[in-house]
Amino acid sequence: MITFGHGYVPTLIGPAGRVVSLRSGFPAVWDALDDLLASAEEYHAASRSALARLTAHTPEKAAEAFLSATAAAPA
Repeated sequence: MITFGHGYVPTLIGPAGRVVSLRSGFPAVWDALDDLLASAEEYHAASRSALARLTAHTPEKAAEAFLSATAAAPA
């Protein structure tokens, strides 16, 4: 995965991809993608870590967290 360094996304991505500066624009995204694809070792390492990093962020998990947080909120 390649993402811009904005908000929580870099933390979410972690070793599962590359983060580029928002100010660098889309050319930096393409450069980061080229770099990642150029190294089989880095690509496979990112691919292996991606599933574990994203599993907790499924729509179902997000809904559970939202319902849990709102159920405990005062009316």
